[in-house]
Amino acid sequence: ETLIDIDVSAEVEALIGLVSALDVRGAQAAAQSVDTVVSSARMLAPRGPSSLLAESINEVPAVGLLSDGDLSGGADTALAGKVGGTSYASFVEFGTAPHDIKPRFRRALRFPVPGPGGYAFAKRVRHPGTQPQPFMQPALEQSEAAIIDAFEGAADNAILDAGLS
Repeated sequence: ETLIDIDVSAEVEALIGLVSALDVRGAQAAAQSVDTVVSSARMLAPRGPSSLLAESINEVPAVGLLSDGDLSGGADTALAGKVGGTSYASFVEFGTAPHDIKPRFRRALRFPVPGPGGYAFAKRVRHPGTQPQPFMQPALEQSEAAIIDAFEGAADNAILDAGLS
């Protein structure tokens, strides 16, 4: 019987180091990717009289570990860009179907019109809906190559960090 003894402890240590390095470098790549998408979305967001929608686009910090398959981050408009307490970013991104607008706290809606009196009143107004003006999805699509580059660079750097080059 022949017994061959192979010591792989150095290789195992290097692989453990690689996992740690991937977690660190992956988090950096995720943060960089989120910043890229947010910047792109802010540029693509439609602008009206104010830039409230563009300014409401915020980073959702990356959390989790790449080694657990649970690293995530992103961009969000849910905490800002509100009208009447409701975020309207999704209405801009996806558009709206025709719908009725009714007063919530009064008996009638009031809106400015030219002419004597300057205002008109209505119990209900039929809104024709709005066309979608996507800005978040195109921002992600435009950023895809930069995101891939960030994670490829992170993997390359993690290999170097772990001494496996």
